[in-house]
Amino acid sequence: MSDGVVLQTQLNPFTNDNSIYSPSVSAMSLPLATKTKNRYLQQYGPFGLLVVLLIIILIIVAVIVSRISTHSAISIESSTTTTNSVNKSLGKNDSLVESIILEHMLVHLRQLTSRAIGTVAFNRTMDYLTTQLNKENSLTVQKYYFSVPRFELAGNPILMAIPNTSNSSLFTYPKDFVSMDLSKEARNWSLVNGRPLTVVPRLGCYIEDWNTTKEGDVALVRRGYCAFVQKVLFAMSKRASAVLVYNDGLTVDRFEPLNGTRAPRNNTIPALFLSYDAGMRLILNNVTHIYMKLEYRAVSPTIVTNICADTKLGNPNRTIVVGSHSDSVAAGSGLNDNGSGLAATLAIALNLARLLTYTNYGVNMHSRIKFCWWGGEEAGLLGSKDFVNRAKADGSLSLYSVNLNFDMLASPNFIFGVYDGKTADNQTTPPRALPGSNRITRLFTDYFDRSHLPWDHTEFSGRSDYGPFLAEGIACGGLFSGADDVKTQEQRDRYLNSLGSALSGMANADLDPCYHSKCDTLENLNTFAYLHMVKAAAHAIDYLAKLQDLNQWLYP
Repeated sequence: MSDGVVLQTQLNPFTNDNSIYSPSVSAMSLPLATKTKNRYLQQYGPFGLLVVLLIIILIIVAVIVSRISTHSAISIESSTTTTNSVNKSLGKNDSLVESIILEHMLVHLRQLTSRAIGTVAFNRTMDYLTTQLNKENSLTVQKYYFSVPRFELAGNPILMAIPNTSNSSLFTYPKDFVSMDLSKEARNWSLVNGRPLTVVPRLGCYIEDWNTTKEGDVALVRRGYCAFVQKVLFAMSKRASAVLVYNDGLTVDRFEPLNGTRAPRNNTIPALFLSYDAGMRLILNNVTHIYMKLEYRAVSPTIVTNICADTKLGNPNRTIVVGSHSDSVAAGSGLNDNGSGLAATLAIALNLARLLTYTNYGVNMHSRIKFCWWGGEEAGLLGSKDFVNRAKADGSLSLYSVNLNFDMLASPNFIFGVYDGKTADNQTTPPRALPGSNRITRLFTDYFDRSHLPWDHTEFSGRSDYGPFLAEGIACGGLFSGADDVKTQEQRDRYLNSLGSALSGMANADLDPCYHSKCDTLENLNTFAYLHMVKAAAHAIDYLAKLQDLNQWLYP
């Protein structure tokens, strides 16, 4: 039987007589071979090159995929995988807190990009939320639409030192300065005299720093220690004509003007953010007067969406509103502000829906829960304001017993921040809301104490989406891990004692150095803080929903 091996004797049985098979070369054999070779190259050469190129491309793709798999900070999960992991985490346990695992939030965060209102990305985020929520039969999903006026700069703003003696007197937009969000206009300033410039000593974080600022002055203040909003509020309190915040130059990324910074909601003055170089030029050149021009023009309004999902179980006359804003600033991806709150609220809503479907959780749930994602927070709490105004108009506001707000839960240099009900503004907050708000504060702090985690009070000023509810006398509470506030040495030492050096953070550094910046990406999130903040949120929702008489607890 032949096994396919060709023996030498099969080719040449006369091995001892080389003359019989000695090769002879004819005159035509070489040209013929050359022509044959060229014909094959013409026919098969391009195909061979294509095969080689395909092999090279496949190798490159394989290398890229392997590197992505190796270096991706957070694994990507399919929705099916997430659903399976959620169901597995539930098991026979009907604890909302224990159902929360980090991957539930991260898989949603992977879907997010910069999503300022009026953009395609914002609308896609609304579609994603709706799709996820509609998968759960125990939730009823609604969309609310509202129109938002829009404005844009009427031209490049002007900032100039007076008298204008050289080219260095004129500052360039946007290289040297940008306008803050919610800045007011600067119109009809005298080009000859301008307005007086005052340099605020230190960092302008205490009212005493503003003693030299007089009514009508333009206040120049350095970035640092306290929030930008606080500096603008101090300038407003001194009746300044405008405020100029300049970067501090402490690190390589803190020299340029910072886009996306925001003045307070009730801002009344022009507010600019300057580069470090521009601020120092004003100081070192002893500039005494400033000319400014900043004007806006109206453009077509944009349509913004709120989304709410109600549990089908629970008393609708005692509704717990759980909210997070869904939009970001245009300057960055907004994964901490407020992708972290958006994804947390979504994860809790989906886990609760599955508990209602697969366990007996609903037996002890005495209040309805309404999960909401507000649009337009960054433009001035627009979504939550629209919701409250609609509820007032149709008479449904009385159904809402409490609002829990989750805005920024994963700051890299975090604090476990709890809204402090005792710091509510007594002039703008109806007394009815105070007892319940204080109880919600204690509900969160008690949870952190039992979990052996440090915590801090944060101001309860109404400057996030709970504000419209609080102003109507509805008890509110929530969590906040920090923005451009600075972690103090005392806080760092306290967190060091509780959590160790790896999780205690840095003293005298921003709680979120990427606040309203391009670097607010997945890599910016502190996942340890995030997981525990979401668990704390789930605990508060669970506790309030199971109270026999929620309204009696909130409004004794």
